[in-house]
Amino acid sequence: MNRKILFSTSATALLALASLGTAAPAHAGDVSNAQLSCYVDTNAWDYASIDECVSYWTPWTASNPSQAIFEVVGLTSGSYTFYWTDLSTGQVGVCATGDSACFRSIRVGRSKTMRVTVIDNQTAASKTVVATAYFEDGWN
Repeated sequence: MNRKILFSTSATALLALASLGTAAPAHAGDVSNAQLSCYVDTNAWDYASIDECVSYWTPWTASNPSQAIFEVVGLTSGSYTFYWTDLSTGQVGVCATGDSACFRSIRVGRSKTMRVTVIDNQTAASKTVVATAYFEDGWN
């Protein structure tokens, strides 16, 4: 009888371990509502806005240069690839293809325009979105 209990316990443990190692199936997402938000990181409690954002520099609220943060919003759960292009410089692949957010340096008096093509890895559906961040001088 001890062998039966030992076998039953071992079998249960093996099944439990096997279920942990099983990867969840990929789910198709939906790119139709994808939008690109942005904000420039300052101490002014910045919040993201869609397509375009403006922040102001003063000596006590932000460094120069600062970071413009671009993030794809509006996606459903799924598996996506992101192809980032900095339209201000023409550089392609400026952020990782697995990241829905991209950080770029921005100087006072300049703008930064980013484009990202979002691809649903299950369906190959894609959408390209663009946003521009402005970093204005609020001191002079």
